[in-house]
Amino acid sequence: MAENEAPRSSYVPSKEKRLLWWFGIYFFLQVPLIRFFPFFWLFPNGLVKFFFHIDPTVVGKPVLLLLAYSFYLAHLTLSLIIPSKRVFIILMVILIVLVSLNVTSCMNMVNEAN
Repeated sequence: MAENEAPRSSYVPSKEKRLLWWFGIYFFLQVPLIRFFPFFWLFPNGLVKFFFHIDPTVVGKPVLLLLAYSFYLAHLTLSLIIPSKRVFIILMVILIVLVSLNVTSCMNMVNEAN
């Protein structure tokens, strides 16, 4: 350990475990959408539809898709750098809620299209 490095608590999950938790939650909660696998890259559109109440499938809205992807990327980054196990668990609960809202919104968009 370097002189300027703070000692890590043994209770803080390693980066590998954090990545495993994050991607495990992210992909496991998407299982209901498995039949739409070719369109997996559109998954964050559910967040756009839920928070902004606009149809993200309309041509000319790539900024909204980028915004949703940016939100997930920021959440992943924060999950990796946070030094507290308690805050990490809170972030995982937030991820569960967001992905659940996203899946629900995606399912509603699919049902509306049919």
